[in-house]
Amino acid sequence: MKKNFEIKNATSLDLQKILPYLMEFRLDNHDIQTKKFYIARVKTNLAGFGRIKTYGKVNEICSVGVLKEYRNIGLGKAIVKHLINKSHAKELWVVTKIPGYFEQFGFEISRNPPDELVGKTKNICNYYFADESTVNYMKKTGDSHFV
Repeated sequence: MKKNFEIKNATSLDLQKILPYLMEFRLDNHDIQTKKFYIARVKTNLAGFGRIKTYGKVNEICSVGVLKEYRNIGLGKAIVKHLINKSHAKELWVVTKIPGYFEQFGFEISRNPPDELVGKTKNICNYYFADESTVNYMKKTGDSHFV
């Protein structure tokens, strides 16, 4: 399949477009900073996004979303790979309800997540009235990057 999108750093204008999708997709919308977001574009259209969020020494891939009209073309995978490559972290976390999706990138379920992520999850789940027991904490360790 031919790659028909590009992934790059978000601008403040991009961030304004992303914010409504964070709410719609029920993604982490706390501590929003343009410099932490990456966006995917198809032609000139916003197609997806994601960010690397840090809590002290804890690095997390979060707020990953793909707009409905751009799903099933490999965009989500490309965004996650891009975030992993940009993180430069030896330990990277993701909090998710779809652990099978993140296993393909080398993430494994952890029963001992950092307190920072547990606190974040409680806040986000309370905000969206979701059941935090349905989330999985997953960790990826090592220097493996993608091309």
